[in-house]
Amino acid sequence: AAMSLQSSRFAEFFTTGHTPLRLGSATTSTAPHQAFRCQDERYLAVGVVAEEQWAPFCRAIGQPALVDDSRFATNRGRVAHRAELVAILEPVFASKALRWWEIQLTKAGVPNGRFLSFHELRYHPILETTPEEALEVLDPDTGAWERWELVESFVDGSGEHVHVGM
Repeated sequence: AAMSLQSSRFAEFFTTGHTPLRLGSATTSTAPHQAFRCQDERYLAVGVVAEEQWAPFCRAIGQPALVDDSRFATNRGRVAHRAELVAILEPVFASKALRWWEIQLTKAGVPNGRFLSFHELRYHPILETTPEEALEVLDPDTGAWERWELVESFVDGSGEHVHVGM
């Protein structure tokens, strides 16, 4: 299962014959498309995946001059100058809390998503059981731990029914 998470990196390897560079959470084909640490020490994944998202992204983060910077005018340029772009963006994202950026980017139509804590994951609506209903599993090596079942659908924050597709 873990290998399936590397499918794009395998494609890169088979296409070029070279071992892909380590990029952390970044993708090879678009930029910016990675996680940024925010002021509250939480991480926000940001993905400018279409050219028409670049200008709204720049305005949303308070950096409108980046739109006219020739290094970053196209996705190809942003990928080629990724290190320079990330060096500009990291302090920008570190200047405000995750929720502030989440609101700004969402209003601008720029894909983004927060990294959830284990507590947030544990109590996410996609988990069917409550702590009282979790099954305790005893493992001779690791001790006791809880196991929860995933539901196939849930109602999201707007009241819409969401099918997970398991």
